[in-house]
Amino acid sequence: MEDTSKFTECRTKSTMVSADEALQIVLSVAQRLPPVTVPLLDALGKVLAEDIRAPDPLPPYPASVKDGYAVIAADGPGEYSVIAEARAGNDGVGVIVTP
Repeated sequence: MEDTSKFTECRTKSTMVSADEALQIVLSVAQRLPPVTVPLLDALGKVLAEDIRAPDPLPPYPASVKDGYAVIAADGPGEYSVIAEARAGNDGVGVIVTP
């Protein structure tokens, strides 16, 4: 059984304790709960008991989640032709951009 005398003493006195002392009091009586296994849909709001790792990277290639167009700012505003398309996994090797 944990020693709760500090906690009891603080409740009966009308004195303010520092945040650090309050934290130490709470940590001295708090107990870690055992891990539980729950279905994924019931896991919302729960905290993992240990780190988990994916067995394989997804996607299985270097990818970016950004969509957009690359332009040279010094060219100023205007309409520009699309000269190439790069889909996920395409590194753009072989694309030549000329001024």
